[in-house]
Amino acid sequence: MFIHALTSLTRTDMWMLALAFALRCLLLVYVYPNRERMFNGDSYLYDGLAVHLLDTGDYRYPPADPYSDLVRPPAYPALIAFTYLMTGSRNFLFPVLWNFAGVFALYAGIKTLLEKLKCAPHTFTFFIFAVDWASVLYTKDVATEPVFTPLLVWGIVYFTGALETKRIKDITLSSVLLSLCALMKPIALYMPVPLVVFMLLDHIRRMKRFNFSALMLPTIFVLIFAAGIAPWLVRNKLKHDVWSFTSLQNDNLLFSHAASVYAGEHHLTLKQSQDSLDARLRQTMQPDSQPDSYTGREAAKAKLAKDILFADPAGYAKIILRGAAVTLFDPGRLDFNRTFKLEPIANGFNDTAVRDGLAGTVKRLFERSPVTVALLTAYLIFLVAVMSLAAVGAGPLWKKNKPATLLLLTIIFYLLILGGPNGYLRFRLYLFPFILMFVNEGLNGLKAYIRRRGGKPPSAPSLQATDFSKT
Repeated sequence: MFIHALTSLTRTDMWMLALAFALRCLLLVYVYPNRERMFNGDSYLYDGLAVHLLDTGDYRYPPADPYSDLVRPPAYPALIAFTYLMTGSRNFLFPVLWNFAGVFALYAGIKTLLEKLKCAPHTFTFFIFAVDWASVLYTKDVATEPVFTPLLVWGIVYFTGALETKRIKDITLSSVLLSLCALMKPIALYMPVPLVVFMLLDHIRRMKRFNFSALMLPTIFVLIFAAGIAPWLVRNKLKHDVWSFTSLQNDNLLFSHAASVYAGEHHLTLKQSQDSLDARLRQTMQPDSQPDSYTGREAAKAKLAKDILFADPAGYAKIILRGAAVTLFDPGRLDFNRTFKLEPIANGFNDTAVRDGLAGTVKRLFERSPVTVALLTAYLIFLVAVMSLAAVGAGPLWKKNKPATLLLLTIIFYLLILGGPNGYLRFRLYLFPFILMFVNEGLNGLKAYIRRRGGKPPSAPSLQATDFSKT
């Protein structure tokens, strides 16, 4: 499918890709070699892990604690180390080149996914992809998302192919790609769960009953995914005597999820809440619980986080919804400022929003820098228009292909919820390709409406809808 996608690119595709690359290259030329403009908070950790791996052969981030290697899975730091090794240079420009390859692969993946869903591709869908400011901003960064996102999209492309063809090759490729995604960003670690449930329900819907043949593809999918992540788990067991994929899970649960609920209850900023919970964490550790051990610390984090979250489930649901809204509509003030240095970066958007609310945050931003607010407002209007088109396209896509719509909504819901309460612009990067499926149908519906209003019959789509049941 990937080779077919490359060979089927049209002249219009080439123009859209040229626009996408031109915008990203111009920004890269503008910011390079200023490291601060190309590194976000996580970039230093990834780069440090890669450099230390090359220098010592040991995967950890000095001078952090002995368990610093469990914070991030190894795929992206290993990619950076491989790039440094192959280029013979540790210039941080070289890992960024993978992002440009990712733009090409992602474009091909979006087009192929539209074809798999039998949706007529609309040119403006790819224009939106080319000019989306979040994607442009992050193509210049040493960050996982520009590489993770095309892997994720192609994993879903092959997954939809497996639903249609029942071929072992497709489900194998899907599982391999998604296991690579998990080794790059832990958010993909539990993705097989909703996808396996979807496969089983789709089988029951088609066959009107359950039989054991339905277990073949899900079993292959899970086994290959497990085989993909097993070496990392075994390595951690041998080195630290723990079956742990990442320590980031409990850190996020306590210092993101629980801290956001705690901040709302006590009218604190997110940073103040995190500091308070960190102090409580140290106090709750008993002398006999081996606080210096990985297991003891992780158990204490999980217990404190769950105590706070279970005490206020309504508040937790509220901040999850707020985080989803921020992820979908965040115009990226901090990333904008980091890139263009228009104003000093003080408290982050989420930190202020927790304390002052969204309206209060916008007011404070406008008082500080009206020019920045004007530019970010323009992008926000763009986002509102895109999400409105996606909402308009949900109905036509549902009528055309209910299973495909459910699959896309499942993926979007999964990524939004696991993104947590503190939404960020970069979290939208791996959601955006799936949102574009709905945008594409919204554009096609709008085109048909305009033709009807002009007295012209709507042009028929070049492809007919595929229902996974007719395979």
